[in-house]
Amino acid sequence: MKVVKHGDAIVVIIEHGWEKLYLMAQRGTVEWVPLFLHEDTIPFAEIDPVSRHVRLCAGQELLDQKEVVFHDV
Repeated sequence: MKVVKHGDAIVVIIEHGWEKLYLMAQRGTVEWVPLFLHEDTIPFAEIDPVSRHVRLCAGQELLDQKEVVFHDV
């Protein structure tokens, strides 16, 4: 999965079917799902599993794009 800066907006590109299924399974259980840079323990961004809106976590910056993963998957 990638988090991409598109103008002033930040969007997520879901690259694998299992990522979409994981987000669907999170609906109703959590409001925001954390996204991590590979091998990092501090969330980089969060995604709303229903609307798929993305927001960066405090102190994080995105200039173009980053590869991200779900922490527990």
